[in-house]
Amino acid sequence: MFESIYDQLNRWGKDDTFFVRIIERIKPDGIADLGCGTGRLTLHLAGKGYHVTGLDPDEASIRIAKQKDTKNAVLWEIGTSEKLGAERFDVVMMTSNVAQVFVTDAEWTATLHNIFQSLRPGGYLLFDTRNPLARAWERWTKEHSLSEVVDPATKANIRTWHETTSVHLPLVTYDTFYENLDTHEVRSEDDTLIFRERETLRQDLLAAGFQQVNIYGDWEFQQAGLHAKSFIFAAKK
Repeated sequence: MFESIYDQLNRWGKDDTFFVRIIERIKPDGIADLGCGTGRLTLHLAGKGYHVTGLDPDEASIRIAKQKDTKNAVLWEIGTSEKLGAERFDVVMMTSNVAQVFVTDAEWTATLHNIFQSLRPGGYLLFDTRNPLARAWERWTKEHSLSEVVDPATKANIRTWHETTSVHLPLVTYDTFYENLDTHEVRSEDDTLIFRERETLRQDLLAAGFQQVNIYGDWEFQQAGLHAKSFIFAAKK
């Protein structure tokens, strides 16, 4: 991934605002942002006075996040849920559909277990995921996903887009293309995401030990309907 252009492609949105609103209601002390990427939301929460740890397995993303953290407000760690530890946090969050990268049941179960163990009693896991009924992958085409940005690292003009290549539900594979408009070089990478159903996820959370599971829909504080585009889970230990 072109980590240096991630912030240009993923600017602050209603999803970020919604997670901030949930956290303001919970009033946590310690927060872990699992899959924090380059730290957009992580740094915002630290700026509001929360004690935040940002974890991501991608070393380049953490490096960029640290460069933006001029006040050393966040504890940054390279790693996965295995690094969360025991009863350290009041909230663990996975935003930007990070929950969909755990494509095997074993990965997902292990991640939920690690998160549950890392939460203090009464703590919350917060995450969002796309509703498979909304069929988001049908809009992962060049026509609907094309963007152009300037890479701040190289000053190159970059055109990027997605193309779905395989749909075998619950798994969807797609390519992301990066075209350097100055040299006409094109690079690509492929990713696979899992589209779990709402009830499947609820049962997974209960099996992991969570006692209360709220499911919001489309960035509103109302229970998710069957045809919501996004599900936002708030699971309490």
